[in-house]
Amino acid sequence: MARLAMRGGAPAFAGVVLALALSACAETLPRDVVILLDGPDGDAGAVVVRTEAGSAVIDQPGQAYALAGGEGGEAPLVPTDEAVQAAFGDALDAAAEVPDTFVLNFEFDTVTLTDESRAIFPDIMAAIRRRSVVDVSVVGHTDRAGDDVYNTQLSSGRATAVRDALVEEGVATSVIEIEYHGENNPLIETGDGVMERRNRRVEVTVR
Repeated sequence: MARLAMRGGAPAFAGVVLALALSACAETLPRDVVILLDGPDGDAGAVVVRTEAGSAVIDQPGQAYALAGGEGGEAPLVPTDEAVQAAFGDALDAAAEVPDTFVLNFEFDTVTLTDESRAIFPDIMAAIRRRSVVDVSVVGHTDRAGDDVYNTQLSSGRATAVRDALVEEGVATSVIEIEYHGENNPLIETGDGVMERRNRRVEVTVR
């Protein structure tokens, strides 16, 4: 999938847009510009940029199109890597940050983490602290022992316990979102009533 870095007006296109305000250090790029970047899968794709003056196609990584002052069909610009980094570096670095996912397991029929999972907690905190902007997802699960209503409550308790532990470590509640799925969405498929330690878990994703 293509990625676009864009400043200024919003063109019509197919792809993912990163919209930014003008950077004072980016004087080598036009005020209103769209740049095609490699996608996460390495495929740049192609984008049609339409303005009042007309349209243009950019289909190579690093190509750019100035939205203001250009004529339809004008050849794409090819800014230097330095110019792109100066204009969009902070946002691109943030967008490139890969989420970290941690699986915490629990003792049977409790909201108590196993010893192995307690040892993972410092890694979760390190992943949170190295981000300038953070979003944390906490999702509780159970195995299929017990009935569905009880397991829903238990998975909620597990997610809440992890959320509370993060807050005790200084993470703001406003950046933590909790969900709970009970015995649904197991990591390991089992029959009803089967105990499976790997399904007694909370999944923490740090973005």
